[in-house]
Amino acid sequence: MPRRKSPQTLRQLTLQFICDNFELICYGITWRSASWRQFVKSGRYLLVRSPLQQLPVHVLCELAQVVVDELGCAPHILHAIIQPQVTSLRLPPVVSTIPLALKLVVERTHKLATFELSSCRSVNPLVLAAVFPYLSHLGHLNVEGTNFDDFCLEQLGAWVPGLLTLNIARTKVTDKGLDGVEDSLQVSIIPISQSFQFV
Repeated sequence: MPRRKSPQTLRQLTLQFICDNFELICYGITWRSASWRQFVKSGRYLLVRSPLQQLPVHVLCELAQVVVDELGCAPHILHAIIQPQVTSLRLPPVVSTIPLALKLVVERTHKLATFELSSCRSVNPLVLAAVFPYLSHLGHLNVEGTNFDDFCLEQLGAWVPGLLTLNIARTKVTDKGLDGVEDSLQVSIIPISQSFQFV
């Protein structure tokens, strides 16, 4: 017998409503407005304080994922969702906005515990390595399919001692890099289907 599709919860409906009216809620102007393009192009959105700063951490993190999944990573979206209280963030592999997203993560988030940046080969490993000194609270990192290399792993070990899980499948990490980080993070490495989990 086929399963019935269950109705959305009030929480899901609310998040979807915010997503559908994101620009109006955050900037007081809809993307359909004639002046929207000039508003974004001139950078006036940077002067607007995001009302999302008032949301509780778990709601903001969940909303950020819904918005990124539904609307993408345009600069005005990143400006609104990357806030100091964000503790988890998953960025899609959008080449043009990843540098801005990493800049905002470094400048604004100091309690980021979970960060996912997978399948984005265009990000320079030196840029990734430069982010780690600002992510000392990181517990879970997914860099699968990126240019993450031994130097990044070394920097990660030096700056993020409390790392619990790390997905480095399809990266440029070598056995030599793994040997070096095992001492700095004081962890054991368990291979899990071409990725590694630190326990």
